[in-house]
Amino acid sequence: SALPCLQTLVRLAPALGALPLAWGVTGSVGFSLASGFDVLRADSDLDLIVRAPLASDADVLRAVAGLLRDSETRVDVQVETPFGAFALQEWMRTGGAVLLKTNRGPLLTDDAWSRPEAVCFDALCSQTRP
Repeated sequence: SALPCLQTLVRLAPALGALPLAWGVTGSVGFSLASGFDVLRADSDLDLIVRAPLASDADVLRAVAGLLRDSETRVDVQVETPFGAFALQEWMRTGGAVLLKTNRGPLLTDDAWSRPEAVCFDALCSQTRP
């Protein structure tokens, strides 16, 4: 297809496949590929998920970010850790502090690979638990 989001996927897939992390396509491109329904437009972005179970996967995540430079379209990468998911671009921009999306709600953290139960999720509680 001539759509930029699909051209970007074709370009990125071999490089992502060569990395030691599991990854997949989500969003409208994933929906279109899985269902056969064409919902893509010329301005559709490419949404990806990358599973990074260990904090030591950080170097590989930096390599993924490097692959996104000069993309034909916007690429949004969600990084999944054992405790939740965060946006790769945010992690790259901040050097570590991210909004971690967890099954108990969003959490601002400096370490997406640490157990979120160590932090109070209650909106009225801003202190960390002992």
